[in-house]
Amino acid sequence: MSWIAETMFGFDTETTSVDVETARIVQIAQVMADARNRTTTQDVQLINAGVDIPEGASAIHGITTERMRAEGLDPKKVLEHYADELSSAMAGGTPIVGMNLAYDFTLFDRELRRHGLRTLDARLGRAIGPVVDVYVLDKLCDPWRPTKNSGGRKLGAMAKHYGVRLDNAHDAGADALASCRIAWQMVTWGSKPVEFFLQFPHVQNSKKQTSDQAARDLHRNYQRLTEIDLVQLHQAQIKAKRKQDAELRDHFAKQGKPCDADGLWPMRPYKPAAVKA
Repeated sequence: MSWIAETMFGFDTETTSVDVETARIVQIAQVMADARNRTTTQDVQLINAGVDIPEGASAIHGITTERMRAEGLDPKKVLEHYADELSSAMAGGTPIVGMNLAYDFTLFDRELRRHGLRTLDARLGRAIGPVVDVYVLDKLCDPWRPTKNSGGRKLGAMAKHYGVRLDNAHDAGADALASCRIAWQMVTWGSKPVEFFLQFPHVQNSKKQTSDQAARDLHRNYQRLTEIDLVQLHQAQIKAKRKQDAELRDHFAKQGKPCDADGLWPMRPYKPAAVKA
């Protein structure tokens, strides 16, 4: 089972918006999960971001401005705590596991800078990693699975696909734990027989190849997760995200629509003028 047999560090944030340069973190979570996927420690904290939470954001994660101001902790103290935890985990080789982590890591980096705190790469003395992003891996392993009418590759839909229980979606702690469980399932699927993959409709109805060949290809993609180490996996995701975003840009370009997918993973580089106080 390679790297999956060790401890995983689940990480997730809930925020005020989707703009990583201006959004604020209002809830943050770390979940330490062992090889059997049991929660060993769970640390979820509410942050007083100092700005109002838009109604649209509150409708998603359920955290209102009133609750944040009443229960939220000092952002500088909370951010420092999590920066220490994240950097210590990565320095020890523990993978940071999450969903679409290019968003969370970029936002977290900007929040650290906003509050005058050392960034993760400064604490590590190198680029951040190892990182396991189930959003990138799911598309890497199963790129042709139809997602139009199934919730896409959102965490809830992905949890359902991998048979993972997700209670209280959009709570940072619940989402972080679900990401760890999905990662565990992905690697477990790499040990399944080829026949296991014949159950999926997009394998049975493949228009590009026979169902048997589609099942073999899918099996091989998941099997690779059991064969490579975390350094190799991290590099594979960098390459995969670059390719995935290039394909996404091409897709939208054919429709005459803009697309800001930049292929940068696991964090977008910092541009000094972009961070707003």
